[in-house]
Amino acid sequence: MDNTNDITVLSLCTGYGGLELGLHRALGRPLRVVAVEIEAFAAANLVAKAEEGKLAIEALYPDLKTFPAERFSGCFDYILAGYPCQPFSVAGKRKGEADERHLWPFIRDHIQQIRPLFVFLENVAGHLRLGFDRVVRDLDELGYTVEAGLFTAAEVGAPHKRERLFILAYSQSIRAMRKSNGFCGENGRQGGTLLRQSIESGGELADTRPDDGRQGQPGQQQEELPEELSGGDKLANAELQGLYERGQYQTRQVARPGETQYDWEEPRTVESGMGRAVDGFAGRVDELRLLGNGVVPAQAELAFRTLYGNMNNE
Repeated sequence: MDNTNDITVLSLCTGYGGLELGLHRALGRPLRVVAVEIEAFAAANLVAKAEEGKLAIEALYPDLKTFPAERFSGCFDYILAGYPCQPFSVAGKRKGEADERHLWPFIRDHIQQIRPLFVFLENVAGHLRLGFDRVVRDLDELGYTVEAGLFTAAEVGAPHKRERLFILAYSQSIRAMRKSNGFCGENGRQGGTLLRQSIESGGELADTRPDDGRQGQPGQQQEELPEELSGGDKLANAELQGLYERGQYQTRQVARPGETQYDWEEPRTVESGMGRAVDGFAGRVDELRLLGNGVVPAQAELAFRTLYGNMNNE
């Protein structure tokens, strides 16, 4: 299978994949994702999507702090991260950098090691008043041009505001370097140990993908991002050819039965065989937390398109 037109993504604090879905909608091209997610329920949700072929996850790692970024130097077009909001949220104690959940320094180190073309980040609006200047300063020191803005879920039709800060960073110098030196290092994408039973095996990663030729290809040249995003200014169709549909694995609605499934939402159903009490109280709490911490895909799409347009004076 020819994968040269795929977008390679390192996803940190992936959750249910809302940022990834939003990026896919904006670019209109397949994503090949290496995900890093420490929450067991969220990771199980990602494994289910990978096994069903709904999301092309190349590998799943459990801990952002120990992720082996050195194995992937130069191998990702994008780094995406919806890092924990508690250090900056008005609903918490707002300890900022003193909070043990403050993960930006680790993300910054991974960006420096991997050198992606783009960085796309999401956090609560309170991040603007606490920690945002540090993020912008670090990205600037790494050679990235930064655009940022506040976007609400209401802008894409949701009944709630859910205001979030989105940050898009891009490096022209890295693009120039990649064009002259080739897309990937000599080890290609072989550094990633691929997944199958990552939850059940206690963190050991195994292959989950069909044998479709997606193994690492050292030295493979990735096509450049188009100058203009596909699809124009109109937001992409919510169905996305079933990318995130749960098919026959529907077991429970997060919202009340019969309530409309909206374009801005993550599909409300979850995989039934994930080793948790999906139909019980524990599963219900996990579902609500997963959705509550997640990114509205249409909101992420709008943010990316807008910030990308601002970056290119469109």
